[in-house]
Amino acid sequence: METKRAIGDSFGDELIGQDASGLAARRNGKDTEMAIRIFTTSAAMLALIAGIGTAAMAQTAAPAPADLPVPLAGLNLGNLEIDTKRDGMRGIEGRTADGIDIEAKVDMAGNLVEVEADNGALPQPLIDALVPAELRGQQVMGLFGSITEVKQRPDHVEIKGGQPSGSEIQAKFDRQNTLIGAGWMMPRSPQNWSTRCCPRPCATMR
Repeated sequence: METKRAIGDSFGDELIGQDASGLAARRNGKDTEMAIRIFTTSAAMLALIAGIGTAAMAQTAAPAPADLPVPLAGLNLGNLEIDTKRDGMRGIEGRTADGIDIEAKVDMAGNLVEVEADNGALPQPLIDALVPAELRGQQVMGLFGSITEVKQRPDHVEIKGGQPSGSEIQAKFDRQNTLIGAGWMMPRSPQNWSTRCCPRPCATMR
């Protein structure tokens, strides 16, 4: 004989309702406690994930132009990346509105000490910032059709670029703005170039 029980029979469970099909929904004391624990744990986990996500966004946020020396900040570089080395030197990479990729180095004091354009000429503001006016006015600089790299060193300045013909050229000046070295790629350098450009015989850079 089949024994039928009313929907309200609980067998130790608490009847909490009945759905449209006539099936009862029950709530067991242990199940309720477990559900509460799961819910609490899930809420804590969501809060933890949200906190981690916020911290990650803060760590990977794009560098602000205020973090850059004035000559670089004024370029409004896109795709900006800043990498700080162990010695405190910062490597900076970005792209100008004209699509020129710029690489730069900044020392611990915030001084711009090196800039290079990978696929074009350096913007004039960078040249003005790194190449003293006394150097820009020298005869040798008239051989440059474009400047692509400038390095400031404790005892000299190195300038690299291209001649109007497309040949690569570079010049090196001491801190008294005297030309102390020069070099160029093929075609052959102008006849007696070093004699005409140097106040004294200068070494050729290789």
